[in-house]
Amino acid sequence: MKEDFDPYNDPTQDSSNYWLNTFYYNPNDKRLFPPKRIPVMGWTINFGSPKAILLVVVFVIVLCLV
Repeated sequence: MKEDFDPYNDPTQDSSNYWLNTFYYNPNDKRLFPPKRIPVMGWTINFGSPKAILLVVVFVIVLCLV
């Protein structure tokens, strides 16, 4: 675990960082795959990251080609 990670100040727990209470959007969070609100449920995509938008576009293009 990173030394600078503080589980009590995790931006994924802040409801204002979720669009429609479902999609995590926080441009200040540098992680592409932050943990979900309940960490045992896995990870989510940070749609505030330009890399995430590119990843979703590539995924949709691949799905369309298959």
